[in-house]
Amino acid sequence: MQNGLNPGPRQSVQTVARNAAPGQKFLSNLAETYARCLVNPFSGPLTGIPTEPVLYSQVDRIFSRGTLVTGTAGVGFVSMSPSSMVANDVGGVEFSTAAYAGNAIDASAAAGTGFVLSNSTFAAADFGPDGAQVQYRIVSAGLRIRYTGQNLTRGGRSIGLHEPSHDTLDGDATAKLLSYDNSGSFVPAETIDWATVLYRPVLDTDWNFKTVVPAFQTTAFMGFLIENPVATSPFSYEFESYVVVEFQGTQLRHKVSSMADATGASAVHSTMVLAAKLRKPHQFPEKELEERAVAAANHYARHNTSHPGPKDKEEEGPSGLEKFFTGAANVVGSLFGAAARVL
Repeated sequence: MQNGLNPGPRQSVQTVARNAAPGQKFLSNLAETYARCLVNPFSGPLTGIPTEPVLYSQVDRIFSRGTLVTGTAGVGFVSMSPSSMVANDVGGVEFSTAAYAGNAIDASAAAGTGFVLSNSTFAAADFGPDGAQVQYRIVSAGLRIRYTGQNLTRGGRSIGLHEPSHDTLDGDATAKLLSYDNSGSFVPAETIDWATVLYRPVLDTDWNFKTVVPAFQTTAFMGFLIENPVATSPFSYEFESYVVVEFQGTQLRHKVSSMADATGASAVHSTMVLAAKLRKPHQFPEKELEERAVAAANHYARHNTSHPGPKDKEEEGPSGLEKFFTGAANVVGSLFGAAARVL
């Protein structure tokens, strides 16, 4: 019974979530923006990582583009290190040329390969722990490829992967790539849409600011391997690599508050790790994937994070304790009024 003397039990977290209206929003605008940025580094909104502490930072979208060609063994590749792309004088993307004789993804500058520099405003020497230097962390990143050869000869397949432990893909051939449950295969004969591999944070240190641009060979954990069934007729693919980076440093300009929503960031991150359609390579249009990510993260936030019940929320008017005493006073007043009428 719920009255002035007994305000009744509070609703549980599960009850609040279960009774939520269809389509009710559980993600903050900040977390939703982060979700969109995480799955669409190519044209999505720019934002920092919404974790504590709140700080002032600068956020940039950095990219590089090029064309890969399958080599003499009928194999081509493109590999990417998001962290290496933050500097404009360190190759962040390696790709095969027609002279490549290998049969695996390479990250060690093998013969017949080339590198692409990014358009970052910073060089490797700009980064360091000193206050006058720059620190960085990766917010989102993506690598995508698209077949650009002749329609009559397109065939074979491409295999994309975001290495789930952020280990290098250097030396990984077909069998190794297909052994990962989050790899994906695409056949250019079926579609020539972009095939995309997305970054996601998986290590405890991925949300930390870093002071050094790492070696490409040890951090190229995103890539595609191309298989050409006719080695004598090389295939060509265009590729684009994008990374959204949050920079910190006393000398930076155009800094804005990053703000924080730890619960929302956790929901978004968990969705990227657990949702199969988000953690695997895909061919979804950019905006469609944004909507999928927001819906999935909102669903996760609804069912797997804590929400205040109605009695926990701040509301206008008297508090629960005030209501208790008011109800008790009304009961006592009623008793005295009844007694007075009898007397």
